[in-house]
Amino acid sequence: MQVLKFGGTSVANASNILKVIDIVRCAIVKDQAIVVVSAMGGATDMLIEAGKLAASHNPGYKQKLEDFGMRHQEVARELLSADRLTRVLCILDDRCHELDRISEAVFSLRELSPRTQDRIVSHGELLSSMIIAAAFESRLIDNIWLDAREIIRTDSGYGAAAPNPEITSELLRDCLKKKTRATIHHARIHCLKQQRCDNNPGTGWLGPHSFPGCRRNGCHSA
Repeated sequence: MQVLKFGGTSVANASNILKVIDIVRCAIVKDQAIVVVSAMGGATDMLIEAGKLAASHNPGYKQKLEDFGMRHQEVARELLSADRLTRVLCILDDRCHELDRISEAVFSLRELSPRTQDRIVSHGELLSSMIIAAAFESRLIDNIWLDAREIIRTDSGYGAAAPNPEITSELLRDCLKKKTRATIHHARIHCLKQQRCDNNPGTGWLGPHSFPGCRRNGCHSA
């Protein structure tokens, strides 16, 4: 098993994501892989700014969220085949509506707690990983998308949470076993959404050092 991690620049646009797909396609010839992806470059900053605007009762947060949603829709349209695009656009729409509801509450209360900010910011990795997993499918690369919120555990230090590698490793192993048993064909790739440990309590990126027998692939940027 190998772990490939791609940062925000590597997944910033459709062109870069295609390079990521090529890297992963070559890597899985050698061994199975866990692919960890960041939010698209600049997306996290957009969400942080939107939260701050909402907390200051500035309606400009709505434009920030609209730009965030449109950017992900545009990348999805460039990457996905028609049969998958409709499904992914519906998911993106649902997630963006969730962001709208959270931000509207912040706007009304004029208060942005570290916990709420973490929840807002987590949508960057959530959306990017869903799009990338669907892009793998469109190119006939079998994969299982995993939601890191179901796997990664941290302390309760909102805004600066530290991951618990022991609990997280156990949850990940159990999750992968269940996912594998639930599929007819063994997946070659597991797409794991990256959550920034310093921004998202209850989630975080579990590095390859936490996986016994796993190694980091040297080609992890595009």
